[in-house]
Amino acid sequence: KIQGKPITYHSPREPFRHLGVELTMDLNYKHHFKSTYHKIKKQIQHLKGSYASTNQKLRIIETCIRPAIAYAFAAAPYTPTQIKALDGLMTQATKHAYRLSIGMSTAAAHQDKSRGGLGCHSLEVEYHLICQQNLVRALNDQGPRGTITRALFDMQKTGVDLLTAQRCVEHMPSLQRYSLRMRQLLSLKQCKTRLLKRNKEHDILEDMNKLAETIDTLLPTDKCWTDLLV
Repeated sequence: KIQGKPITYHSPREPFRHLGVELTMDLNYKHHFKSTYHKIKKQIQHLKGSYASTNQKLRIIETCIRPAIAYAFAAAPYTPTQIKALDGLMTQATKHAYRLSIGMSTAAAHQDKSRGGLGCHSLEVEYHLICQQNLVRALNDQGPRGTITRALFDMQKTGVDLLTAQRCVEHMPSLQRYSLRMRQLLSLKQCKTRLLKRNKEHDILEDMNKLAETIDTLLPTDKCWTDLLV
């Protein structure tokens, strides 16, 4: 109890908002995308119905709407399909601000103004830039996060050299998912966060060891992930 009131149970699959990001304990980021998509769509609808001038609408798109989307790029992974969906909202808003048909070429909308476009560049620019910045920070980290990240890169490179092209295509997506989940579990362990499974406390290290054994099986190298967890 807190201040005499019982703590309510929150399902690990139910989203909760933390610092503006919709999170779940099972690390499902689809809730955040849906929330962001509907929020931005509503904002753009209001913008279309406003009496703001073209320049004012463009300024709102670039200084308010775009940063609102890019805010969570560092915390929530997006798929290319999701980025494309958000890009569609941005280009539609830009076309409407210029009083152009939504049937206008999206490539032209993404093109720079100096080249005859509308200057509404794709959100992939911000997304990949932020991802690369976070990757550099992770590689330069002197703690466990950096150790795991550098080992991941080293073992993926070794795996690419060892496996045939066909097996690389088969296993690399799985390795990427396993490695991402490993880093997420490591972050939870460093923050001393408890995981609940069927309302009982679950050992994070047990899951990390299982993932490490799976990765070691897919990438038979002289280095083992299980050694990093000791």
